[in-house]
Parts: sequence; structure tokens; C-alpha cells
Amino acid sequence: MATETPAAATGTATSDLYEVLDVERGATQAELRQRYRELALELHPDKNVGQGGDATRFVALQEAWAVLSDEAERRAYDARLQAAEAPAAAAAEIDIDDLAWDGVAKSFVHTCRCSDMVHVTEADLDKGCEIFECPSCSLRIRVVFQVSNDQEDDDERE
Repeated sequence: MATETPAAATGTATSDLYEVLDVERGATQAELRQRYRELALELHPDKNVGQGGDATRFVALQEAWAVLSDEAERRAYDARLQAAEAPAAAAAEIDIDDLAWDGVAKSFVHTCRCSDMVHVTEADLDKGCEIFECPSCSLRIRVVFQVSNDQEDDDERE
């Protein structure tokens, strides 16, 4: 499983409130207010009936403004966003040779402390993923491996 997304860390439907307002993260309060007003006029359902008013986007805009317009809430949001984007820490490093191969799931598996299974697919490893999270608890493991061109490894798993 991939690491936690900013959306999960912030509890919002979008990954970044700054994207909702279409501003840079370092925008000043004046820039935020100006962009909020522009988008509010553009998206407000009552102002633009039949002309592209978007109630869903307007609600998201209101939620973003509620957080980013308050300095204390913005600082807290920025801290959560930064923490969510930081590299995930792993509780343990496990060599891929120490993982069992599940031929049915076509993945390596590690039995977690909670008794669930952490699945590590070759596709994820090929993409550069090395940290995997248990689907049932907060445990994260780092899978350590070396790339080899050894045909025997592939033959053993098939």
C-alpha cells in the first residue's frame, strides 16, 4: 500500500487547498482573498445560473477559504500537508529474500504484527516503491533488494 496522501492527512476531498484556490503555497493573505473573491463570483451557483456555476467546486472553495483565511488554521494545515509529503518512516527493513512468495497473489508477502499480510508486488518494486504499509495497522516496512538479471529467480517463482 502506498504512503498516506495529503488528502488523507488533512481530511479534505482534495489533496491541496491551495490548488482549490489556484494559488501558490506561499501566497499572501491579500492574494488568497483576491483569488477567493474571483473564484466565488465565477463559481457561485446563484450568480451564474446556467452559465457554469458549479456548486460542488463552490463548496470546496468555501472549505479551502475557511482554513486558509485563518492564520492559525493555515499554519496547522501547512504543517499537516508538510508531514504528509515527507518521506515515510519504516518500522523495519526487511530483505526481499526473507519474504515469502505468494504464487496466487503473485506478490511477496510479510506477516505483520497484527497478523494481516503486507503484499509487495514486483510492479511496485519496478516503480521504485520500497516502503509498504499494512492494510490493517500503521506498520510500514522498507523492502531492501538488489536488482539482478538472474533468470533462475524468475523461474523459481513461476
